[in-house]
Amino acid sequence: SGPIDALALDKDGDIYVVETKLYKNPDKRKVVAQALDYGAALWKHFVDFSVFIEILNEETRKSFDLDFYEKVMDFFSIDEDQADSMMDSLRSNLNEGIIKFVILMDSIDDRLKDLIIYINQNSQFDIYAGQLEYYEFEDNEIIIPKIFGVEVKKKVKKYEKLRRWDNVSWFAKLE
Repeated sequence: SGPIDALALDKDGDIYVVETKLYKNPDKRKVVAQALDYGAALWKHFVDFSVFIEILNEETRKSFDLDFYEKVMDFFSIDEDQADSMMDSLRSNLNEGIIKFVILMDSIDDRLKDLIIYINQNSQFDIYAGQLEYYEFEDNEIIIPKIFGVEVKKKVKKYEKLRRWDNVSWFAKLE
């Protein structure tokens, strides 16, 4: 279904899959499935963190003549300890599939807003939708960004992995 529009990382080691769609797209809700599909592929295919980092190294060397680690320190103005912490978080987020999704559109309808709110309230990952409203006034162009999905408070708690119970441990946990 094509490449990811953008893959972004922040100072905390959070991973963002960014997908863009125009208003003329007939079913805007499909963009959510497409973004999730990209996140699943990223998580599945980069179980070896060193392979993921080597790909990032290749790209940052091409664009900036720096390794990824060096570019992280330069871009975020952080020291080695902070960069090490960011890399540890990045590794953990990739291994656990903790990915944030950003969908950028020129118009977001109510059905898509409802879907994003529902997913964010009932899942362990986050989807944000950004919309740019464009206005002209006299000789001025005005662009107003609106973000949906950040206002949601999670109702989901992280579940323990399934395990086999015996009577003693089950009653101990029950208490």
